[in-house]
Amino acid sequence: DGRFVIAGLFGPRLFRVGGLKDGWGLSSVRLGESDITDTPMDVKPADPAVELVLVVTNDTGTIGGMLTDARKRAVPNGRAVVFPDDERQWTARSRFLKASLAGVDGSYSVGSLLPGKYLVCAVDWLDDGAWFDPDVLRRLRAFASPISVKGHDRQTIALTLGELR
Repeated sequence: DGRFVIAGLFGPRLFRVGGLKDGWGLSSVRLGESDITDTPMDVKPADPAVELVLVVTNDTGTIGGMLTDARKRAVPNGRAVVFPDDERQWTARSRFLKASLAGVDGSYSVGSLLPGKYLVCAVDWLDDGAWFDPDVLRRLRAFASPISVKGHDRQTIALTLGELR
């Protein structure tokens, strides 16, 4: 019936679902009537067990296209970064931060995007996970393009490499 038990947790916990198929994303995490999706829950060893409801959705969008340089040449292995327009969502393990390496032909695809307003950009190199750093995102914002994503939306966007300063 989809139930599970996690024992032995303590400290601040942000609940996420790993291993979802492409096209699926975490919609919400509820503790009773409270939405704690993007708020860590402080779990104490003596706390009684609680029931969380994790809701996943396939109402997600995809952005794809080509990464090119200033001369319109395909950039193999560049990275497309998609991040929310709202800086309050620039948190560790945010559901709204995604990145994808381009293929050898310069094509990229970033899927499982929850509906919302995003910024998208391309860089030739970025350390794994650096897109979770708000300072990096502020630098990326300088050359990112705005985009709105709706559920089941598939958009094609050509991205030109920006220079991370």
